[in-house]
Order: sequence, then structure tokens, then C-alpha cells
Amino acid sequence: MNFQFFSTPKPKKFNYKPRFQKPENEEETQNDKEKRNDEFAVRLHESWEKRRKKKEPHSFPLKLVIWGVLIIIALLYLYRKFFIS
Repeated sequence: MNFQFFSTPKPKKFNYKPRFQKPENEEETQNDKEKRNDEFAVRLHESWEKRRKKKEPHSFPLKLVIWGVLIIIALLYLYRKFFIS
């Protein structure tokens, strides 16, 4: 057995070979990407518009007012019963 103290292993080498495209193909792919992005933006705005139109206009919250009045009447009744008698 061969023991070596204070030696560090060498890192693995990375062999990177870049691939180049023709400039014509690169322009075509950029145009395709832009076209897809534009189509996505149009669809997104259309869906937002549909959601906005689907919502009903705000109506007067009648149930909330009725419950509020009932609670105030109940509190006034309890106040009069316990503190004024």
C-alpha cells in the first residue's frame, strides 16, 4: 500500500466545446421567440379582460346593513335592561 500524506486529489476537468449556429438560423429562432411571446401576451390580456368583465358591479351590501342594525338593536336592549333599570 502506498500512503501519501498531505496530497490533494486533482479536480476533474471539464471539457466544454461550444456549438455555433449560423447567423440566419439564430435570427429565425429569435423571431420565433418574439412571436411566441407576443401571442402569450395577447392571450394573457384577453383572459384578464374576460375576468374583469365577468365580475359583477359592486352592489349595496343589504345583508351586512341588516345584520348591523340587528346587532345595534340587541346591544341597546341589553344596555337599557341592565344599566338603566
